Amino acid sequence: MLNIEGALKQDRLLRALTGLNRKAFDTLLPTFNTMYLDTQQTKQRQQEGSRGSNRE
Repeated sequence: MLNIEGALKQDRLLRALTGLNRKAFDTLLPTFNTMYLDTQQTKQRQQEGSRGSNRE
């Protein structure tokens, strides 16, 4: 199984997985982290909304 910590420590493996070196990956990480968290919150709100419409 792939270990993310191992991939982040090995520049060659990180480049093979992402096409980015560690410096470029670290530069993009905050942006992608924010987008990911926003997406998760949106999905959670959508799921909560769909449960409420099925009430009898």
